Amino acid sequence: MKAIVLLAALLAACTGESTARVSQTTPLRVPVTAELAVTSSAPGRAVLAARVVRHVRFAADLAVHVTLPPGVLLVGPTDWVSPGTLGAGVDERTLEVQYADVPAADLELTASVQGTGFGLTARDAYRFGRPIPEAAPHVRAEGPHLVVGGRDYGASVPLGN
Repeated sequence: MKAIVLLAALLAACTGESTARVSQTTPLRVPVTAELAVTSSAPGRAVLAARVVRHVRFAADLAVHVTLPPGVLLVGPTDWVSPGTLGAGVDERTLEVQYADVPAADLELTASVQGTGFGLTARDAYRFGRPIPEAAPHVRAEGPHLVVGGRDYGASVPLGN
């Protein structure tokens, strides 16, 4: 019965006009970021600063994992825990990687935590000097306006031929 009442309340809230608007120019404040920075490099070797930055204080431990592309050796552990007792701040580790040839895939740093009804994942990648691929062009909403039940949802995205 509680589920039916909750569903009815949610449906009622979705059909009403919302006056709240999310600014598309205001950056979202994320609680955690993962960052990789090159501190030194030479052919076949790189030393990276792996940082897990807690922008807000929360007590959950973060599982940190380094995913290596084929042919890359990490000197040291690929997994560790960034303790929740750190509070807001930076947990930094030094990673040394060795490789014979520049790999085709990225090294990835991931920090995550999962709980009941809660989850958080932060990622960053090291490309071994390879250029960042160009992003796909953005789809533009230039089609006719979509109007349903008298409500205008804005311009539609035209589908290709």
